[in-house]
Amino acid sequence: LQDDASGTISGTPNLLLSNPSDVVKAVLLTVYPGTVAADFGASFATARASLAAAGYGWAMRLEPMSFSELRRKLGEQARASLHLESGKWEYSYLATGPTALLTLDADQDVLAESLIVSRTPRTQVRNSVRMRSHPDYRKSGADRFTRDSIREDLTQPGLTDRIQVDLEADFINDAAVADALGDFWLGQWKRPRAVVKLVTWWNVLAYEKYDAVAISNHAPLTAWGAALVFRIIGRRYLLGDEHPGRIALELVEANA
Repeated sequence: LQDDASGTISGTPNLLLSNPSDVVKAVLLTVYPGTVAADFGASFATARASLAAAGYGWAMRLEPMSFSELRRKLGEQARASLHLESGKWEYSYLATGPTALLTLDADQDVLAESLIVSRTPRTQVRNSVRMRSHPDYRKSGADRFTRDSIREDLTQPGLTDRIQVDLEADFINDAAVADALGDFWLGQWKRPRAVVKLVTWWNVLAYEKYDAVAISNHAPLTAWGAALVFRIIGRRYLLGDEHPGRIALELVEANA
């Protein structure tokens, strides 16, 4: 993939595109008619800078697949999320232990008795990730990957037996990038994570999916241990509620 003479995607004329943020833009502009540059939100620039700093780059051949599968790969292989927000495509980089942009006071900013704390299911835990990368496109199926790397942590309390998952990184041909990606997803999957559902008000209007927030003055979360930071993974406007300014949020722990 190469940028055009105006540098529409990357800002650099005729640049060969390898940064995942640039590649995602190019794919959406090329493969899906009707997509224009104005359809991309500000998160693409933020993700581009974060991915460049982390050394992430793709070298890939785009093969036929469903959009749902492509969308998953475009996010998973760059520790990001590709999603629509307010009519624009957003590409949110998932930082490890992000800084909260907003702290919600459970006594003042959250509807009484609406805050529910749970954990992600234990059945979703994966404490060993087999990273499969460096595809050989002359082959098909799982045999096309020429490099395997095991990233695992069998030290979590009660989770010392290996629970492995394969992560096929068919966009990646760099060993350091493959290992870094495996380490990130291992960190996300190796233990259950706190999940919070709550109802708040217009004070969260400026915050979008995957933005980081914290919660104060809530004893069960304080007792959890480390100062918890959450990503917004769901947001609903309760327009039919008795108070139309209420907004329901679903949050998942984003700590390392």
